[in-house]
Amino acid sequence: MFYPYLCPYCGAVMDRLAESCGKCEKYLDTQPHFQRLENGSLCVSAFEYGDVYSKAVLDYKYNGIGQLKRQLSLTLARIIKDELIEYDFDIFTSVPTRFDFKGEHFDQVKPLARLAAQQTGNVYRSVLRQNSPKATQHTLTKEQRAENVKGIYELKRGAFVRGMTILLFDDVITTGSTLRECSDVLLANDADEVVCITYAW
Repeated sequence: MFYPYLCPYCGAVMDRLAESCGKCEKYLDTQPHFQRLENGSLCVSAFEYGDVYSKAVLDYKYNGIGQLKRQLSLTLARIIKDELIEYDFDIFTSVPTRFDFKGEHFDQVKPLARLAAQQTGNVYRSVLRQNSPKATQHTLTKEQRAENVKGIYELKRGAFVRGMTILLFDDVITTGSTLRECSDVLLANDADEVVCITYAW
């Protein structure tokens, strides 16, 4: 009653077990977008960034509406079940994000990946770390984005990914530089295959 679940697209009070309110169900009826990163890894995205989809991302990332992680993760879980059924993932993991939210470091991607793992019966494991700071990606050109993330990610000490098929989460893909860099690290540490998933593209 005091902390109701809100629809990611219109902000109306809704059932916490649903992806959206009944009025906004039409926004969920779109085909996921598939693309290949420059290193050949597949990336699937739920929606094209813009309109109500960008509102959902911005409300979650920047406006502090943390409960939206459940609704967004339900959408990603549905896509995993429907579109990635041929993959037998060993672990889910996420791009390590350090976003300064009201003076605190807030990782907005990990909660989505963890919940999606629970909802699909998979295992989440944090295996990557960011070893140096980076500028905010959305302020940069495509070439600057690629340079901005080069060499800043590494496998965590003690993490093991050899021979694994991994689903790598991020919230939005634009140029693909961040996902490519993180998947390169996983593949360089002998992961068998890395598939990427994002809420928006």
